[in-house]
Amino acid sequence: MPLFPVEERPVPKSDVPGEESWPTQPIPTRPPPLVPQELTEADLWDLDADRLERCRARLRELRNDGLFTPPSLRGSVLYPFTGGGANWSGTSFDPRLDLLFVPVNNLVHVLTLELVSDENVTTFTRRPLHTLEGLWWLLTGGEGTGLRYWVNPVDGRVVLREDGVPCNRPPWGWVVAVDLAAGTIRWKAPMGEKDGVVGLNGWGPPLATAGGLVFHAGTRDLRLRAHDSETGAIVATFPLPAGLHAGPITYRVRPNGRQYLVVAPGGHVQLGTQLGDHVIAYALGEEATAAGP
Repeated sequence: MPLFPVEERPVPKSDVPGEESWPTQPIPTRPPPLVPQELTEADLWDLDADRLERCRARLRELRNDGLFTPPSLRGSVLYPFTGGGANWSGTSFDPRLDLLFVPVNNLVHVLTLELVSDENVTTFTRRPLHTLEGLWWLLTGGEGTGLRYWVNPVDGRVVLREDGVPCNRPPWGWVVAVDLAAGTIRWKAPMGEKDGVVGLNGWGPPLATAGGLVFHAGTRDLRLRAHDSETGAIVATFPLPAGLHAGPITYRVRPNGRQYLVVAPGGHVQLGTQLGDHVIAYALGEEATAAGP
């Protein structure tokens, strides 16, 4: 049972020959989208005029009909991209405030289909989901699988960017506080800052505490940030030796004992963060412990 009404709304139709896509999709009426749902030229980053023009030219080539734009042979805008909006970072809940804290990403993918030979449809012997035969599928472009179209695993789904820089304007990531009682967004705070960019894409779970804080990292900005739960303001930061993509935890070893906050920054090769092998424990001072959570 949905918490808020969900409506079936028309969505763009597939233009791939022989494919009939479903005409509607379920869209929740509340809360509002956590990230933008449509990309226009006005959303492109104008920091570098030459790069902006190349991004504009690339965007004009693509199919771009907003949310649920189907994959196409000319390339389609997939926005939000495959890594979110919200994704595997998960959420954290503060029952006192009825707030759900959600890390989100704000990047764009270009998804392009390629045609496989017609005879592949009737003469197939491979099963792509089996390990070794899946490798065959990757190496041969879908041959022997019965597929009519496929997405190249190397360049069939790429971030819309020029010179290694995303085309859309930052922030590329936020922590969002969703009011579950009202179905509204209470606040949005950019995730990290690096090289002059405020709001980085990232992946990492948040931790909400009874003391009114939300701890989060997950980006190339090697800092753990503590946000005020009610406003999103950063009240403290802690330097990290490596990328933190696992969730912080907090605990006490005795009911009235000292409270600890523990993180395990190890970095991530694919996400491009600093690698490491650390476990770090922070502890509240004795005075804070005596005063309660």
